[in-house]
Amino acid sequence: MNGEILQESINDAKGVILGEDGKRYSFSSEDKKLKPGIKVNYEIAEDGEATGILPIMSQNSVLTGVSLGGFSDKTDVRASGIMGAIGSGLNFLAIIPIVGALFALVGYVLQLIAIKRLGDMANRADIFWNMIISLGATLFGGIIATMVFGFSIFTGSMLNNLEIMGFGAVLGILIALGLFVLGAVKQFKALMALSSCYKIDYFKYAAYVYVIGLLTMVIGIGLLLMIAYSVLMLIGFLAIKELPVKN
Repeated sequence: MNGEILQESINDAKGVILGEDGKRYSFSSEDKKLKPGIKVNYEIAEDGEATGILPIMSQNSVLTGVSLGGFSDKTDVRASGIMGAIGSGLNFLAIIPIVGALFALVGYVLQLIAIKRLGDMANRADIFWNMIISLGATLFGGIIATMVFGFSIFTGSMLNNLEIMGFGAVLGILIALGLFVLGAVKQFKALMALSSCYKIDYFKYAAYVYVIGLLTMVIGIGLLLMIAYSVLMLIGFLAIKELPVKN
């Protein structure tokens, strides 16, 4: 039987469903998706209460515009994918003098917003937070390493002590390496989860290319792999057309 939620069930208070037959049925549920206005299918128990309540996805995505159980309609999924693709595409404009850095920043922000939305649709908040941790670790790794290295060089020069300079250089490299590894691991996990939820292998390929790119950055090939990473991310975002698979 079909109906519409009139009142949600909160704590000990029962919710109310208005059935297609015009009658009202009470129900008890801890399901936070059962909000007023949600169209549902249900059964009537012997005591007259509604049981086995399930949202009707095809109607709710159009009539209420809400996300049910981490899923939204295909329009939202597609829009998020396009946003991520635009963000990935802006990375290629980073080579433009002066304004290139701005394009890269805007592009990364758009990718983060897209990943946040896609993660929420799949009930996987960890995807977004792994990306945030990855970004923070990478940025702080570079900043802290630069500060330690610079301080040791300055102090070593003032004291004319090469050992201090050498120690600072090694310490800076170790700090940067540790945080870069953390960032790479978190980004790898985020992209693998995104690939699993949306069944898009391009994100999985991008995850591997990103890690290999970081490891080979010192020999020059890493830069080319990072370009390949951006290409794979762009294609992956454009390939998103279906609702996520709930894991």
